[in-house]
Amino acid sequence: MWKQGRFFPLRVWLAGMLLLLLVFLSTACSDNQSTLPPPATKDLIARSQKAIQQVRSYHFHLTTDNAGSSGGDALVVTDATGDMVTPDKLQARADATVNKTALQVDIVAIGAREYYTDPITGRWTRTNDLLDPRTLSDAQTGVSAMLGNFHATGRPTAGSVTDRTCWYVTGQLPARYLAAITQGGTPTEGTVQASICVGETDYYPYQIRIQGVVIQGDTAETQRIFTLSDFNTPVSINEPKLP
Repeated sequence: MWKQGRFFPLRVWLAGMLLLLLVFLSTACSDNQSTLPPPATKDLIARSQKAIQQVRSYHFHLTTDNAGSSGGDALVVTDATGDMVTPDKLQARADATVNKTALQVDIVAIGAREYYTDPITGRWTRTNDLLDPRTLSDAQTGVSAMLGNFHATGRPTAGSVTDRTCWYVTGQLPARYLAAITQGGTPTEGTVQASICVGETDYYPYQIRIQGVVIQGDTAETQRIFTLSDFNTPVSINEPKLP
């Protein structure tokens, strides 16, 4: 009886420490959960559209899984990381395919003048069928148009992208509004599944996820993820010198 009475406080102490540990772990796993009430979906998207229209620059990363082909000898970008300066400057390093041949190129576009590095010689070459920065910043064809024509099917839920707390909204998006990130070739009819991550307090569109057929050769499993960051960070984009 004396031994049981002596070790009872120890068992109580251990149980208390275990309870505190569980509380700590539960709190740590909830760091990305918003403490704010979910906003109205329509208001959230409208605020995000207004926010992107006022942006001067941003960093972007575009990835594509199970991509199709726009046909012919067109350069199809499957992964691109770079910077956009509105309204008409863009630079990026891209993984792409031409006639199913994989290659990596650097891209610079200033207005209507577009350039890429020849994958064989490494020299800058003039072209006209790459990512057009003007379509990305245009309110009728770019990111703003994607937001403005997004049809939400659910209420916002808390999440995060690149360490930014945001509201996720799922819905449908007409495929034709994706031409700015696929170099054209999008169908005039039809929609794709989409989800958008909108900043909790700044309302920037930190990510747009698209799944479905956008260009020739895509399937229902084709997924494109357009991630934006570093909004309004100064960026210098210069026209390359041709040989």
